[in-house]
Amino acid sequence: MQWSGDGYQIVRKLGEGGMAEILLAESANGPPVAIKRVKETCTDEQYLKLFNEEARVMAALSHRNIVSFIGRTMVDGSPAMVLEYLEGYDIRGLGNQLARRKKRFTAEAIYSIAYQISSALAYAHMAWDPNGSELKIVHRDISPGNIFINKQGIAKLLDFGVVKAEQRHDTGITVGSQIKGSLRYMSPEQGRGEDVDGRSDQFSLAIVLYEISAMRRYYHGSDSDLAVLRELTMPNARAEQALKLQYDSFAQTLHKALSYSKEDRFPEIRDICRQAQLELQRAGISNPSRPLSDLLKEIESSPIPPPPPR
Repeated sequence: MQWSGDGYQIVRKLGEGGMAEILLAESANGPPVAIKRVKETCTDEQYLKLFNEEARVMAALSHRNIVSFIGRTMVDGSPAMVLEYLEGYDIRGLGNQLARRKKRFTAEAIYSIAYQISSALAYAHMAWDPNGSELKIVHRDISPGNIFINKQGIAKLLDFGVVKAEQRHDTGITVGSQIKGSLRYMSPEQGRGEDVDGRSDQFSLAIVLYEISAMRRYYHGSDSDLAVLRELTMPNARAEQALKLQYDSFAQTLHKALSYSKEDRFPEIRDICRQAQLELQRAGISNPSRPLSDLLKEIESSPIPPPPPR
């Protein structure tokens, strides 16, 4: 049985990414936690710097819609972060569960995700460190796998592993031979390796919202990274046309957030938050987490239909 340096007992692995793995852990005096540990194979100094930067940023953030940072520890000699343990689904998993039941995200659920995650990003974009210095955070990896919905319907922003923050001086596009961030959810300027600001996160969030609304990819040309990179260099006419065919005001909000030029997007992601809140109010919803908690309850109470006979 593995133990962390602070007495957490490792129960099992929850998942893993390129440079880290997520472990479920228990302690004698508190609820279960998630421990994010640098993989033993990732000993390169660049990876360790990225991990330390993520921990520095996470420690400075405290928001209802950002996964909570509890502290730092060591597991078998590898640096690790202790985070709140979440039960539920990420957006990708939730979408798969809905598809298996021949259902889709409701408009209210989409407004809820938009409101909660844009609220988290608006907070992060304006965050300050404990010394009173503006962090100027840009997440740079907004994607379905990094937005988690817990059983109470609270949306949580995850994984600040490729975050750009003040006091870091890289362009943030590569580590070794790997592109940092999810290609299919990058803004054009991020895909070109240019310096980015909060308007890049705005674009990426709008892609996620577009895809769960339209039930199709935003960058649609091919599954290859090269084809997606080509699409990053030109406006996505197909997506723009699809949005123009929708007449509700939130579709127009997404249309603006997906502008190819960052100068044509909203000045701040808070504008998306305000519009999503307005849509929730129009629907008579005062608790923004309710549409998502209702959706999860519906999934849990709905059996998966059997496949059609051959």
